[in-house]
Amino acid sequence: MLRGLDVGLVLVTLALLALGVYLLSSTSPERVPQQLIFIALGVAGSTLLLGLRRELLDALVWPLYGVALFLLVLVEFIGVAGGGAVRWLPLPFGFRLQPSEIAKLALVLALAKVLGGRRLESLADYLLPLLLSAPLIGLVAIEPDLGTAIVLSVTVLGMFFVRGMPWWHIILLVVLAGVVLPLVVWPQLSPYQRDRFHTFFDPASDPRGRGYQTIQSMIAVGSGGVFGKGHGQGTQNTLDFLPAKWTDFPFAVWAEEHGLIGAAFMMLLFLVLFARLVVMISELPRGMDQLVVAGVLVTMGFQAGVNIAMTMGLAPVVGVQLPLISYGGSSIIVKIGMIGVAAWVHRRRFAMVIN
Repeated sequence: MLRGLDVGLVLVTLALLALGVYLLSSTSPERVPQQLIFIALGVAGSTLLLGLRRELLDALVWPLYGVALFLLVLVEFIGVAGGGAVRWLPLPFGFRLQPSEIAKLALVLALAKVLGGRRLESLADYLLPLLLSAPLIGLVAIEPDLGTAIVLSVTVLGMFFVRGMPWWHIILLVVLAGVVLPLVVWPQLSPYQRDRFHTFFDPASDPRGRGYQTIQSMIAVGSGGVFGKGHGQGTQNTLDFLPAKWTDFPFAVWAEEHGLIGAAFMMLLFLVLFARLVVMISELPRGMDQLVVAGVLVTMGFQAGVNIAMTMGLAPVVGVQLPLISYGGSSIIVKIGMIGVAAWVHRRRFAMVIN
């Protein structure tokens, strides 16, 4: 099961997970046991995945898509509210399931399957991939979960690009986005979502309200200096000035406690992870497998970039978690699963039939 496994990918993933647990012991130590359970479940699932035959994994793509779609619909009826949105399904023992996380993996696998055997030569070639993507993105958007909807949309575009999207299609898409976003998407956003974008440009306009998170996060990042204040010694963390510090803003806490050097180290680990995924894409002979790894890369890379950027005031606060670092059962398990799927298709690259 482990023969041919990319050791570099495994080691950097484990390093990020360990760093996340270490950071959680500072922000919310009572949550560490649960996080360890989530990590164990993710690692166990990914390890079992390595033993699956190719045919079985291919057969699971559409059932997984169907499950993700069903769960997103179910959220609309029995979902649990939190933070002004309904994004979770209740589970026994007080746990919650976030179907939008499952949708990320389901969308990557479904798009890889339909795009792997086709060329994007005409506009009609986009019809089926867009029809598969639209229900998942739409259901996530109406929860509302704008951040995850954006992540899913960027994943679709990234996989189109990797599959060979012609440049004139890209130009057409940019022009279309310039028309649709302000005229169609913006009017559909809730006042709360619009306020987040307004606050991005001027957080000081409402320092105790909409701009509070951004201002406190920027204070945390800047106050860490070069070497930081030490583990568990950050005032923004210990005095609870920074909200959602174990989910949306762990990077701000890390930067305050470990400074510029610590922040650079965390970002370096992410860069190593993404570099390994890029190399793996170049080593895969099958179009579908390239798209699977590319989907994982785009999803996790964009999510990590947006999260780190929003902690420094360089992006709007849209509720996107930091992959492999932020606390959360669904997020951790699915992200480990996505790494596991990428490792699985790469490990079996020499046994595949080239198409």
